Amino acid sequence: MPAMDKPLAEDFIRAQTVPARPSLVPEVELYLATEITPIWKATETWLEAAVS
Repeated sequence: MPAMDKPLAEDFIRAQTVPARPSLVPEVELYLATEITPIWKATETWLEAAVS
């Protein structure tokens, strides 16, 4: 797998997740996926494009 360009990886994460505070640690804000399947598919597509 090729190394990811950090700015591109950060943009991808922000586009596929939302800032949220998990109920067990509300003092911490994390970027979380609301649905796992769309981010999984988007990751596969994004990585395939990076390899091409």
